[in-house]
Amino acid sequence: RRLQISIGVVSALSYLHDGAGHNNSVIHHNINRDSILLDENWEAKISGFEYSMTIPAGGLDLAYEKLGIGTYKSDVFSIGVVLFELLCGWEAFVSKDTDIFQASLAIFHYENGKLHELVNPDLFSQMDQLSFKIFSETAYNCLIRHRAPTMNEVLKRLERALKVQQMHDNNEHSTVAVERTIPDHLKLK
Repeated sequence: RRLQISIGVVSALSYLHDGAGHNNSVIHHNINRDSILLDENWEAKISGFEYSMTIPAGGLDLAYEKLGIGTYKSDVFSIGVVLFELLCGWEAFVSKDTDIFQASLAIFHYENGKLHELVNPDLFSQMDQLSFKIFSETAYNCLIRHRAPTMNEVLKRLERALKVQQMHDNNEHSTVAVERTIPDHLKLK
């Protein structure tokens, strides 16, 4: 369900970033767990557009980019934080006493191969390891600004993680068999 929720949010953001079928794109600027609502069917809805910004589709004014406002990367970073919140079950601000942010904690644990230590053990035991790898690598890349993927790339990777998890949940294939069914151009490098 967490994968489906994250796909719903990222799908909406991808639609907004890619021009929403019009001549303008929308950068949300306020993606966090409080701006994501769930309906009675657990479908994700985005709210909190008071800080959003409309820009011409396909590019940004260089002045905005140089000032560090109005970039797609701010939404990508924010969705990375939300993905780690979904994965670990923690709020973005871990400790007000020590100023520990989940993003820095997740980056540290990911880079040291210990991300699983932050995940609820019951949740982790339900995850297919390949799905976990795809999801966590995607979230990590969102937080690393020089590697920041587009929202559409995030969407494709999350959809792949969901497909792998669904196969695992259906007990139809092992992770090895699932990996063989994924085309080479989509495999993790």
